[in-house]
Amino acid sequence: MAVADTQDEISLIQTICDLVVMFGQMELAWIGRPDDQGGFHLLASAGSSEYLEKIASSVDPAGFWDQCSAGIAFGEGRASFSGSFENSSALCEQEARQFGLNSNASLPIFRKGTIWGVLTIYHRTENFFGEEDLKSIFSELALDISRGFDRLVDQKNQWLLSN
Repeated sequence: MAVADTQDEISLIQTICDLVVMFGQMELAWIGRPDDQGGFHLLASAGSSEYLEKIASSVDPAGFWDQCSAGIAFGEGRASFSGSFENSSALCEQEARQFGLNSNASLPIFRKGTIWGVLTIYHRTENFFGEEDLKSIFSELALDISRGFDRLVDQKNQWLLSN
């Protein structure tokens, strides 16, 4: 399960989610891209997926993500951290609390300098993502993922040129 060995986009994003949950001891990780209905199209996930299943089956995506860290990260092209969902008025965070998820981080993923999607990570502990060092580590992770996507694009282009 080495990120450096992945040869395609789908394998890369699933491996990232798996590693974040397994070694980062996160409760849930998902990577998605905005869809035409105002929500996110889930590309990969790992961990406790009950929350994702619930919102996929019962939530009108229009406006749901606007106040959430995933919507902010994608819309503003920057990492967004929600330290505690306890007093949040955002519907996505209220829903997450019902599944024992109490804080999250959403990290923009870029492709050749353009925002492409988001990696969103959840933890059960409130204010888990409050430390500046941890925010820096996760922001660096997002940059590494973006570089990995760029490498895959470059490899594909080289292959196309040589064939």
